[in-house]
Amino acid sequence: LKPQSSVFISNTMVTHRALRWYILLLSLLYNQCCLVHCYLDRVYTASNDRYLTSVIVSSQDSDSALFEKSLLTTFYATEALLLPNEAATTIPNAGQLCDTLRSQSASSWEEFHHLLMTRLRLHGCLDTVKSSSLKKLNDGPSASKLSTVYFAVDAIYHLASHTPAALYDASQLDVVQVLRHVQAFQSSDQLFVEQGKNSKSSVHKTAIALSIAAKLLSMPQQEQAWLQQSEQVHTLLSSFMDAANALVRTYVRIEEDKVCYSNSLTATSTVLESLDAFLAALSQHPQFASMTAAFTKFGDAHYMECLTRYVLSFTSTTSPTSARHVLRLMHMFRSSLQVYSRPFSIALQHQVFSDSEADKGVDEAPLTVRVCDLFGASVLRQKEGTRVEIVSSEPRGPIGAFTALDDGQTFVYAFGDAIRRRRRRRNDSDSDSENGVHGFYAVRIEIGDDHLRGAGGAGA
Repeated sequence: LKPQSSVFISNTMVTHRALRWYILLLSLLYNQCCLVHCYLDRVYTASNDRYLTSVIVSSQDSDSALFEKSLLTTFYATEALLLPNEAATTIPNAGQLCDTLRSQSASSWEEFHHLLMTRLRLHGCLDTVKSSSLKKLNDGPSASKLSTVYFAVDAIYHLASHTPAALYDASQLDVVQVLRHVQAFQSSDQLFVEQGKNSKSSVHKTAIALSIAAKLLSMPQQEQAWLQQSEQVHTLLSSFMDAANALVRTYVRIEEDKVCYSNSLTATSTVLESLDAFLAALSQHPQFASMTAAFTKFGDAHYMECLTRYVLSFTSTTSPTSARHVLRLMHMFRSSLQVYSRPFSIALQHQVFSDSEADKGVDEAPLTVRVCDLFGASVLRQKEGTRVEIVSSEPRGPIGAFTALDDGQTFVYAFGDAIRRRRRRRNDSDSDSENGVHGFYAVRIEIGDDHLRGAGGAGA
């Protein structure tokens, strides 16, 4: 929806004479200026946050306090429970969980990383790092496997950022050298590989490469490194920006109105989080911030609509891991400065009306249109500048403007009253059982607004 443009909504209305009710069946048409519509028919609310949080909390094991008795799920769950949202809560049974984690050992880099990070999230569960673990972390950034580099750099970043006292001295890390080492994993298609130039590039490896770059750019005690080697770093980061643009194009279409990555919510979450983190990290540095202009996909209204619709399809999940991904991505959509095109919602309510004068005293709600953003906030600048009207209603149905309510989001039209008035004006021959107001109506609603409020401006 662009300034000074209109959205058209097409509706089919059908009535059954015996029931004397009109049933409105709604379908959305394209914006007349666009090839695709750029809005949803639902919103994400605090109740969604609460439900998804409850899915995570209910998966906690009563004996070990692990979530789903899994270290990976526990890693995801503890992160999600600390997200700032309407359902923000503390991690339940934190003491018991800490005891369980302290008793566990790691057999892989992934487990080592998840143990450290999860313990770090639990107050008082990780105050020092063993010398053997520090050595492991020191060696990790130069590893021959990209995933090992990721686990090491991510852990180092969080340990170095720990308050009140850092648990790792990041000043000893040669971040530019690590960035150069990671760039060596990039293949000719701009994506990244796990190990060796002959291995196949992948969406996941590219996402973790961007995450590494984001963590290195945000690493504490490293500002001087960027200032002293700005030109070299700029060249390296240009190749990572090429990777970001190549990565975002690897989405797959699900049905006609959804897109995702690798047909997986986990992969989709990994990709989007890495892109957002990389762009945000670039923006923190004045000498690199202009590079973000080369990435425009988060401003593509149709892409963001289809992507959001895919994520919203998991709001009823019973999987704690999927619940974490939805919570994390909706938090990103809500708060990220990098996502500057957000889909909005156009919802229609109260679609049943009586065709009988005898029923006009019934408490009949008017046809209602609500326009808001993904999270239910206003996107219309002022109700006086918004036009919502039925521009056609066939055959011979009512047309006219909706009335704006005080919230600036809701518009109503007394369709039942209008249809009954039209019936009274018809002569007897037009009011028989074959030609009365009962039947099918094709209704076209136009929504226009000269100004839109929102971070996306014209591209919202």
